[in-house]
Parts: sequence; C-alpha cells; structure tokens
Amino acid sequence: MVSRINPERGTSVAYVFVTLCIVSSATRFTLASAYVAQTDTPSLVGVIRDVIETARKSVSITRIYCERGLYRVELVDALNDLDVEFVIRAPKTRGIKRVLSEHDEETFVTDYEVIRKRVPPMRVPVTLVVVPRLMRDDDSLCLITNREQTVDEVVPLAQAYRRRWGIETW
Repeated sequence: MVSRINPERGTSVAYVFVTLCIVSSATRFTLASAYVAQTDTPSLVGVIRDVIETARKSVSITRIYCERGLYRVELVDALNDLDVEFVIRAPKTRGIKRVLSEHDEETFVTDYEVIRKRVPPMRVPVTLVVVPRLMRDDDSLCLITNREQTVDEVVPLAQAYRRRWGIETW
C-alpha cells in the first residue's frame, strides 16, 4: 500500500492499492489486488477483506504479512475474524517503547494489546515479537501476530517477514 506523496520531490499524486502476493524463496506473484478509493480505516479494512476472500477462492492462505501502515486495531480485529494468521510490522508506539525498555534481551516474545483509545475504544490481544534488525546494530524489528510464538520461532518468522519486502522492490 502506497499512500504518501511528496510534492517537493515530484510526487503529487498517489494511487493506493491493496495487493495480496504469494511469496516464497522461488517465486513472487500477485494473486489479488484492489484499488482503495478512500484510505480511512473502515474503507481500507473492507478492501482488505474483499482481497482475502477473493484469494481464498483460489488458494489456501498460510500467513499474511502486512506493512507497518496497516498497524490498525480494526484491521487486526478483522484478520482475527477472517481466521487468518498475520504478521504486521509494529511501529514503535509509546506502548511498544515501554515494553522494549522492560526487556534486556535482544530477542523476545510477549503478550501485548493493540489499543484504540478514541471512541469507541477497542483492545485486541496479540503476540509481540522483537528481534534485532539486520541493518542496524542498535535497533530492533517489532512484529505483532495473532499466533503464539516461542523465542526459537521468531528469527525464522522475522526472516519470512523480510522476504515480503521483495514485493515492493520487484
């Protein structure tokens, strides 16, 4: 999903699409996509639901990897309703920074809640996975998922998440 523009750098118009791609070490291809007319959360969640339901007509979905821009409590709730395993990159919100400061380990797994404070408030429990970033020594990659994970499982999970980046640079 691309939604930001930068007129100073020559980008004054952006079209937003949700795409569902198959990603493996051997192949990448787009299975379903849809134009997003409005990027408000309810519209975006509706388009994502439609794309997942369209894709499910052709394939069995093992896990969905979402970019940080999709870190929204309503989407997490919708993916749970669809009974699809997901991994979403978590921005370093105040809550996540607090959890990071409470742990001395570089790699850890903990229970967490994605929260919407505005009316109507909403809370969805998730698993927070933290691993060291490959490119920066002093930073960590934070992911949320709706499946329990062990510390032994998180490095392969993070590696699988990183492979999805190839879709955006392909």
